[in-house]
Amino acid sequence: MNKAVFIVISILISNVIFSQSAKDLHSEAIKYIKLNNYKMADSLLTMSLKTYPTANTYFDCAIVNLLMNDTCAYCYHLDAARTIFNDKQASDFYFRDCAVIIDTIYYSRSFKIKDNSKFRYYSLTFIDKCLKNTHGEFHDNRKTYSLLLIPGMNNSNFINAQNIKTSIIASFYIDDTLEIFTYINSTFLKQNAEMFFKGDHKKVKLNFLKEYLLKTYPDLVKIPKNKPVITLELIIEKNNTLKNCYLFPNIESKDTLFKDLNADLLKFMKANYTFNTSVFHNKSVSYRGIFVILFE
Repeated sequence: MNKAVFIVISILISNVIFSQSAKDLHSEAIKYIKLNNYKMADSLLTMSLKTYPTANTYFDCAIVNLLMNDTCAYCYHLDAARTIFNDKQASDFYFRDCAVIIDTIYYSRSFKIKDNSKFRYYSLTFIDKCLKNTHGEFHDNRKTYSLLLIPGMNNSNFINAQNIKTSIIASFYIDDTLEIFTYINSTFLKQNAEMFFKGDHKKVKLNFLKEYLLKTYPDLVKIPKNKPVITLELIIEKNNTLKNCYLFPNIESKDTLFKDLNADLLKFMKANYTFNTSVFHNKSVSYRGIFVILFE
């Protein structure tokens, strides 16, 4: 059997097994909801999400959170259902209970601002009531797009979301007055900040960074053998300037170490690397890039 075909079949079989296990956990959780045992229901739904997440599981988990008076968890699960699985009911509930829309802008097909008649795209800027931060999204009013993997998340958990279509074409958050994009659909992405670690010199760049980390902070690689990775987050401004960078090692450490480490790393990155910005529909934007560094 062709190796690629074997891998695909293995993944499909694995997904079926995980899917059935998640459904069983979900069904069991419904029984406890009917018995008003919300704590047990929440535990079972959480296990189901970790096994094989679906829109219905996220939504039911949100409802259980609400019944337990955990508003932040309620909003978190609604947000996941609407953004990952394009669940309309979750979106309605989220914007009704969890967010305050502070601005809506309508755009023509060529992305010029217009009134709300016959518009093609629109953007929403809103404040999350629980997190107290400001987010924004661009939507296509006439077309949906295949969901891309979400940067920075455990994407293996969302393999079943790949057939989902969503109207969201870009998302961002606001830091002070700076819009920092966290997701741009490839259809609208003219240049990607993440090209920083791609191309002919990708291996050289990564090895140089690895050597620096190993030499400067040897404790960072004392990580579990099954997860020999460190996650690097870069905030790249629209003028190609590195605004900030953060490292997330898979080890426990004091906050002071991370603060000192990130400050030193920022100096190192600025001194040794150049950066690309991202271009969203012919406009340079600030972007958050997530990179996984593997220590083999």
